[in-house]
Amino acid sequence: MSRSALAFVLGAQLLVELSATAGLKVDYSVDVGAVRRELHSAHCTPAIRHRNDYEGETDIVPLNLYASRTHGWSILNENHRLIDLSFVFPCPDLDPEDASSYDFVASDYQLGLARNKAKLKVFYRLGVTEEYCRGSHYHTQVPEDFAVTAGAMAGVVRHYSGAWLDGKKDKITYWEIWNGPDDTEHNWHHDGWTAEQHRAAFAEFYATALKRLKDEFGGGGYKF
Repeated sequence: MSRSALAFVLGAQLLVELSATAGLKVDYSVDVGAVRRELHSAHCTPAIRHRNDYEGETDIVPLNLYASRTHGWSILNENHRLIDLSFVFPCPDLDPEDASSYDFVASDYQLGLARNKAKLKVFYRLGVTEEYCRGSHYHTQVPEDFAVTAGAMAGVVRHYSGAWLDGKKDKITYWEIWNGPDDTEHNWHHDGWTAEQHRAAFAEFYATALKRLKDEFGGGGYKF
């Protein structure tokens, strides 16, 4: 069996187990061809390891995935501050146009593993990972200054276009703006706001961020 079909087979096996009562059967002895790699993606990535012999060969590499979405990469790499806007631009009071306001070191390394070891195309989520801690919010609050946050997003795109702060040309063309604003408890939160207030604020924020990104990168083949 080819590596590109491995995840499909695993998924089919799970489907068989869940659908046993429906009489569904799969004959694994019949090779019907490989799954199109473009349809075979996830949000996983080779994880950073504290081992001298680590070469990026993790469980996901043999899956031959096509692309990975960076949402949740900070969870996959415990104790590493990477990818999330709250980590690469940790102090929202700083100037997003100032190079010293950013920390891309861990993110650069992680994206290098995804690109070089797993050969993944990256979909970058410009936002933060959900905080599943009841009643506590540290990074998932509605940003106080939409213009500053939009400027920080532009700084991330600028870096990974290879044009700023020794950025690598990672060929990242697909960028998500925040994502998940409907989860007002864990990902887009403001104390005391109604659902309508949360929606209205995100609409304003999205328009601010999209305009900022389009103004600088609109002609570069990027998708926001």
